[in-house]
Amino acid sequence: DMSARRYEDPALGAPIDVSWPSPPIGLAQGLIYVRNRLEHRDGTEFRLIIEAEKPSDLLGNELDWVTGTLDVYSAIEGRDCYIASDAGLWRIDIETREAVRLLTNSDSLNKIVELVLSDHRLFFRAWTPATGSELWTSDGTPEGTTLVRDIDPGVSGSGAYYLAPLRGGVCFAAKDSEHGGELWYSDGTEAGTYIIRDLIPGSRSSEPYQLVTYKDHVYFSCYDDTRGEELWRTDGTDAGTELVMDINPGSGSSEPYYLTVYQDALYFS
Repeated sequence: DMSARRYEDPALGAPIDVSWPSPPIGLAQGLIYVRNRLEHRDGTEFRLIIEAEKPSDLLGNELDWVTGTLDVYSAIEGRDCYIASDAGLWRIDIETREAVRLLTNSDSLNKIVELVLSDHRLFFRAWTPATGSELWTSDGTPEGTTLVRDIDPGVSGSGAYYLAPLRGGVCFAAKDSEHGGELWYSDGTEAGTYIIRDLIPGSRSSEPYQLVTYKDHVYFSCYDDTRGEELWRTDGTDAGTELVMDINPGSGSSEPYYLTVYQDALYFS
């Protein structure tokens, strides 16, 4: 029945009917948005994080009331909760419910996506007309929310996509005019942001994608001329970047896809 949903109201301790146009929306990692309330489920209990006077205060205007989907990015680590939408970027303390707006969407900064937390430091991608889409970071304060590095100077940007946490920083894919699309690492500083390895030397791209953190490595798919597209892993260093297995031997590709960690194992198709 798409006309109503059942939802456990933590304030009342009992189920309530939530009808359109206010469906409960699952965001990520136990976050649920319903009736202008952002709540977090920890085990079997719901906890109110913040209540807004209207949805656009916190989540912008990206809710599709027809399908019940929400174009919002979120990340939680410990008591730190980050939300990004067309309303901007927020940090919320789950314990105190204190909410701080870190960035406001505007014509000069928007498209805040791919939120990833690594040892309580936030990494994400954002767009500006001067840099295009690049890697940003935040320590949870407005003044500590900054562009990490303009990897590919100019309006096109490096992309900085498939962010995966590793050793307090992130591995990610990015492109520039010198190396093409390759594997990068950042600790959140400009000096600590570097290409891990140019797997196809020169401006051609190995196109690493599907980056997933598993134990002390990041696993990913990428292409080279010798082995085609296969499964690789990295510890964030050139020496620690290696082919896991040439599943389809030779230049043919096995094309590993849907990399997923489940019950202490890495699965892919």
